Amino acid sequence: MIAPINDKYINVEKPFLEVERLVCDKIEKKYGLTLKKLKMNYHLDFAAIDNQGELRCFGEIKCKYFKSTKFDEPFVSAWKYLGIKEMHETFNLPVFLYIQFTDALYYWRFNDSDKIRLGWGGRTDRNKSEDIEPMCYIPLRYFERFEE
Repeated sequence: MIAPINDKYINVEKPFLEVERLVCDKIEKKYGLTLKKLKMNYHLDFAAIDNQGELRCFGEIKCKYFKSTKFDEPFVSAWKYLGIKEMHETFNLPVFLYIQFTDALYYWRFNDSDKIRLGWGGRTDRNKSEDIEPMCYIPLRYFERFEE
């Protein structure tokens, strides 16, 4: 299946690599940072390094194959949210959640004071029981649209 992402068509069968690279390129270009892929056990996708080699922030990238106006609360697994929170609290660095919708890229900077709703949910389009789990619903009003 092919899905449109900002006028580009992405192969949904391997969205991780294509969409992640697209988003990483935008972040690197805008902020002059180099993004380094993290191992799976970090629970986040990347660390951002400046041109002096200093680690500046961490980030997670999610891809949604619908428009940003479809839901008021994008969600991530509670496990992913704990990873975001733990990295921020442990290293006192910003942690960002980027969500690439079909019409725009949005980002949220982790903020402990933001009101996050915990619920039961997840993806149902793949018919995998492991996709349904505790989820953290983050109101879209906390997100900013990424402007290039």
